[in-house]
Amino acid sequence: MLPEVLSNGLCSLNPQVDRLCMVCEMTVSSKGRLTGYKFYEAVMSSHARLTYTKVWHILQGDQDLREQYAPLVKHLEELHNLYKVLDKAREERGGISFESEEAKFIFNAERRIERIEQTQRNDAHKLIEECMILANISAARFVEKAKEPALFRIHRQAEHRSDYLFPFSAGGAGAGAAGW
Repeated sequence: MLPEVLSNGLCSLNPQVDRLCMVCEMTVSSKGRLTGYKFYEAVMSSHARLTYTKVWHILQGDQDLREQYAPLVKHLEELHNLYKVLDKAREERGGISFESEEAKFIFNAERRIERIEQTQRNDAHKLIEECMILANISAARFVEKAKEPALFRIHRQAEHRSDYLFPFSAGGAGAGAAGW
């Protein structure tokens, strides 16, 4: 995690604060294929500080939130539709969709862990993941086309065994990697 001065300051997307960024503008077909991309520098200004939960409630029809964020609703719905197309395309390719359980750490006033809760993933999480994957694919193609040296992570084909999907276990003060 980044220090708070960075995560809530210099590196955060606070509303109505200009930030320099590198844009990956992508074109996706109605079948979920990446058909084009371009990268360019830009200045962005966030319109709202949204959480995954707020976005999910907006997509589920929460009227109060839809009114509060009315100028953004159409864009969020378009992103959600894009996610559905990309998800269907991955399914048709035989891609794996991992539904992992993630932990959310709740800290007390002394900044010590008070409790750990299970994070509930929803389509708001997944649509961001899909966009990030597409941006990574675009960047890899860009670097490869430019014949620039780069490190690529190659994923071996997943086997349908639970010990490959969940190799780690934690207990007590330590953590182990059973079977690895």
